[in-house]
Amino acid sequence: MGNFTKLLKLGVFLLSLFFIVDQVSAQTFPNGTQTLNCCDCTSNTCDLVADSDPAPFNTADLQGYILVDVNNSTVDGDADDDLIDAFSINGTFSGVPTGDYVIYYISYSPADAAFLAPYFAPGQPIGDLLGLGVFQGDATWTSSDPAFIVIGSDLATVNDPVACACGGPLSFGNHVWSDEDGDGVFDPEEDGIGGVTVILYNADGSVYATTVTDADGQYVFTDVPPGNYYLELDFGTLPNGSEVSPTVNDNDYGDNGQTAIFTVIGDETGTFDLDAGIVLPGPCVDFAVVANAICSSDKTSYQVLLLFQGGDTGSNGYNITDNNTGAVVQNVDANSITFGPFASPDMDGFSYTISVADHPECVQTVAVTDVNCVVTAVELLRFDGEATDNGNELSWTTASENEVDYFVLEYSKTGANFAEVGVVNAAGNSSTAKDYSYTHEMFDAGSHYYRLVEVTTEGTKVVVSDVVEVRRYTEDFAITNVYPIPSDDMVSIEFTSVENSEMTIEVIDITGKVIQQQVYDAGVGQNRIDIDVSNYAAGTYFFTITDGTNTLTDKFIRN
Repeated sequence: MGNFTKLLKLGVFLLSLFFIVDQVSAQTFPNGTQTLNCCDCTSNTCDLVADSDPAPFNTADLQGYILVDVNNSTVDGDADDDLIDAFSINGTFSGVPTGDYVIYYISYSPADAAFLAPYFAPGQPIGDLLGLGVFQGDATWTSSDPAFIVIGSDLATVNDPVACACGGPLSFGNHVWSDEDGDGVFDPEEDGIGGVTVILYNADGSVYATTVTDADGQYVFTDVPPGNYYLELDFGTLPNGSEVSPTVNDNDYGDNGQTAIFTVIGDETGTFDLDAGIVLPGPCVDFAVVANAICSSDKTSYQVLLLFQGGDTGSNGYNITDNNTGAVVQNVDANSITFGPFASPDMDGFSYTISVADHPECVQTVAVTDVNCVVTAVELLRFDGEATDNGNELSWTTASENEVDYFVLEYSKTGANFAEVGVVNAAGNSSTAKDYSYTHEMFDAGSHYYRLVEVTTEGTKVVVSDVVEVRRYTEDFAITNVYPIPSDDMVSIEFTSVENSEMTIEVIDITGKVIQQQVYDAGVGQNRIDIDVSNYAAGTYFFTITDGTNTLTDKFIRN
């Protein structure tokens, strides 16, 4: 009876959801009264009020509002982390700090309230909630199980320094100095560096102004209006091999020569103190040491390989001290040395100090504690999946096994909330490669996600694989691959077309805003579109491909 009731409830909600989606497609957001942008020049907080009537929802459903600190640089001062800040049932958020936000309106079935409540909690990524649904366009997501519909607002801002114009122009700057001891502290005996070009950028990356340090290393920008900016050093005006000091104490520049984005409001007193510490080239500037623990084939022992270079060694090479035993090897004229073997696991690990014989100030220590050549009971070489006529076939290979009882295949339709779908017995103990496979009898179109779990003879369960996605297709016009996910610079989208046609591709951020659009001439069969995402902020993005009649939707992730 319980299953029948659940199916009946789901059927009723699907009918109401059909009505809701039909209404959403026709409505223009917003409908009600709201305050998405506010200014308070004497305070760092404001009140935001959400749309009182974003769509004619079923009054039997529960409704609420979710305030999210979005990844956006329009207003600096907030975390920009795409995490939920607050949940409200009346749409009013009081004392919201300076920053940029999106308010999401959600209407959901009372039967799913307990399941959805954790997804509303402050500190949770909004992507976890949206990932349960399907993106419908126009900042709208829907789901039938759990049953909900979500609509996002336009960007909401608190104390936008440009729009609020709370103050006038400001002058600021300070020093570029030679950090002789490389500690990021501007010591009295350390001198400024003249002739260094400093560039002032708007937050969007466009150049606002440039200046050059004087003989004392001082620089200044005058009459800068309110806005969001960052500074950058021109390394071409510094000696080759120069490096930026650690971003601590007096140094405000990162190792890439840039400051963080800062806001000029205009009512500050004095000047911003933005110093840049520079470590000029010396005998240690290119001195580098790397240590590697190399395990034996049976995983019972390891050797330590030390690699070192640079430091103006002359003819006397390097000195190496084993800090665990006190043993010293002097005047090594090669760029590497090996110690060991040592038994694994090794709770003490290793520690070595390497110095340049002619320049003892050039010194580095490398150490690792608790060296264990067997990290898990299974050393996994690969875990793959593909769609076949028999279902979704998962296969994997282990390089070694240690007291493993069996493997569990876990499945998810969304990439979250995995459940067991199959069990495969393991070899138990092995030091040679073993191949395994399992076929999940799943034939639904769309994406399917799997991961592999090891279960030891003692009953310990450990996830040993990354998540594998298997795609199944039933239409001739379909997306066949999106890669790499996640991506740092380029995303490739492969799709099939039944005819030569002009396609429109749109990339949409998590707020529903179209951030890129392009037209592509598709041919019959397989096609590929490459999208440059190197300038995108980190996060989840959706895209659509349409031929004017049919539309495909999918998503990707920018690192």
